[in-house]
Amino acid sequence: LTLIVAGDAGSIALRPWANTSIGIHRFLAFDSALTAHQVNSTAADYDYVWGASAKYVQLWKAHNPGLIASVYIPMTRDFRVCYTEPQPEGSEPFNWKRNLSWWQEHHPSWIVYKADRKTPAYQYDDTCCVPLDISNPLVQQFQFNNCTGPAAAVGYDAVAIDNYGFTNGFGGAGVWRDGNWVQLYSASRSDEKYVSDVVTWTKTAKAALHAKGLLMIPN
Repeated sequence: LTLIVAGDAGSIALRPWANTSIGIHRFLAFDSALTAHQVNSTAADYDYVWGASAKYVQLWKAHNPGLIASVYIPMTRDFRVCYTEPQPEGSEPFNWKRNLSWWQEHHPSWIVYKADRKTPAYQYDDTCCVPLDISNPLVQQFQFNNCTGPAAAVGYDAVAIDNYGFTNGFGGAGVWRDGNWVQLYSASRSDEKYVSDVVTWTKTAKAALHAKGLLMIPN
């Protein structure tokens, strides 16, 4: 796991990191497999929980006030209904996302397709997580409005942005807007426009997160 920490001051003070210059320090990738008892008994062992569950955020902090907890979101795809919304009864964990049909009905112009103009540019062949056009300000607004405010209210210190990068590795090419095809990228891994859009998205995300007092942790 490679972490790049963007943490300069925003309008709200950001949580300071532990001094890791001495000794060996540990972080936890995800806590979804832990019980509340395990969180209680191991909280002092960690400086950082990358993908912290909302139900455990306050528990981590109660037993380790210096710990930093971040909520997990991917950069370019819809991951799930926001964690503050109830999980549908009977559904399996991590299997309650908005599907392609939902996006085609509600926000068809936000879906990024491959060069064939019909196949969504899914990451890792994960057909549950619809790829979104991060160059679209409405997509950015959707991402940040569904994360920054609720995350800060729950008590998170940071947002962990997964699958962050500057290569168009999954062949995203364009979107359909009002029935017209809009070419965004060449669909090759190396694309200057894609790099530019990631840089712009990063600046926007950083401002939105820091305004809420949240660190930004791209991976």
